[in-house]
Amino acid sequence: MQGYLLPRNDMGKKVAFTLAEVLITLGIIGVVAAMTLPTLINNYRKQETIAKLKKVYSVLGQASLLAQAEYGETSGWVFDSGKSRAKSKNFSEKYLIPYLKVVKKCEDYSTSDCNYPIYKLNGQRYSVNDFNNWTYRFYLADGTFLIVYSLYDSNEARHPKYASIIFDINGEKRPNKWGIDVFKLQYILQTKLDNSKSFEGKMTPAWADADSRTQLLSVGNSEYCNKNKEGVACLAVILMDGWEIKDDYPWE
Repeated sequence: MQGYLLPRNDMGKKVAFTLAEVLITLGIIGVVAAMTLPTLINNYRKQETIAKLKKVYSVLGQASLLAQAEYGETSGWVFDSGKSRAKSKNFSEKYLIPYLKVVKKCEDYSTSDCNYPIYKLNGQRYSVNDFNNWTYRFYLADGTFLIVYSLYDSNEARHPKYASIIFDINGEKRPNKWGIDVFKLQYILQTKLDNSKSFEGKMTPAWADADSRTQLLSVGNSEYCNKNKEGVACLAVILMDGWEIKDDYPWE
């Protein structure tokens, strides 16, 4: 049968591949591609996630340093006691937003981009009932969505001044799941605990003070980075691993 590829052999004669041989070769290539492409795509998504996490972590850390340069140590920051959306907004407007590239502030929580569901690693919907009542939300220029809530209570036994920052590295785009594109930083502004002094004034991942990586990957707490749990602690695991999503990480 006349072929398509016509190299010459040592005698100068043309050697042809049959159509069957070409189809078999293409089939083998297709099988190999089908086996390797998902892995390549998955690795790319992991690297993309790490790059975005590093950027957000750096941007927010820099904002904290700039705010402290202007207002002094966080333990002395002045903001309203208690918790409410208005108080979280006032905190954000004073100590965060001026040092960030903010493109949208969510004054109306009825829009889908400001109030979409977030899911746990186990697939269950994350309960955010209180979020509408006492958080403030806004978007950065790179599409990162931030949910901020602040708390000031002088009678609090652990952290009298505290803020949490939940962020989605790709906004409303799916999967909107803890440990995959949703993560949390804790911002201890003032603490009464000696073992938390090193965290005061710094934005650190939730559960950064855990005893070990093994602990955070276990099922010991509802927030741990385990496929059967919520996944709130996953950012701490990624930092413990040196900004890497390892094979035993509960990735999709």
